[in-house]
Amino acid sequence: MTFDEMFESNPDWILKQVRRLCPEPEIMKKNLEEVLATFRKSEFQFEGLPVLTSDAIKEFRTLIDVHVSKGCLSDPIGVSLYCAIGKDKHGLILYTCLRGSSALEFVHQTMNCALQAQNSFP
Repeated sequence: MTFDEMFESNPDWILKQVRRLCPEPEIMKKNLEEVLATFRKSEFQFEGLPVLTSDAIKEFRTLIDVHVSKGCLSDPIGVSLYCAIGKDKHGLILYTCLRGSSALEFVHQTMNCALQAQNSFP
C-alpha cells in the first residue's frame, strides 16, 4: 500500500505518527503574505465570486499583523509540543499534540479566572 493510499484510508493513523511544526513568525508571515497575494488576484473565484472578499482580506491582514507578528501562532523555539502516548501494533510511536488541546485551554481558562478574581473590586 502506498503512502497516499494509506493516508486516504486512515488519515488519523498517519497524523498520529507525524509531528508538525508551526514556523517562526518571520517564516509564517512570509508564507501567509504569499497566500494573500496569490488569492487576492481576481482570477481566483468560486462560483463567480472572489475567493477573498475585502472583509476577508482585512481579517487576514489583522491575523498577519497582530497574531503572526507577535508569535502567537508559532511554536516556541526549543519546546516540543508533542508527547509520546504509546506505540501502534507495528511498534511505531504514537504522538499527541499539546498545541490547542483541551488541556491547554483549561490552563488558560483557569489562569484567566484567577487573574480576574485578583483584579476585581467590590
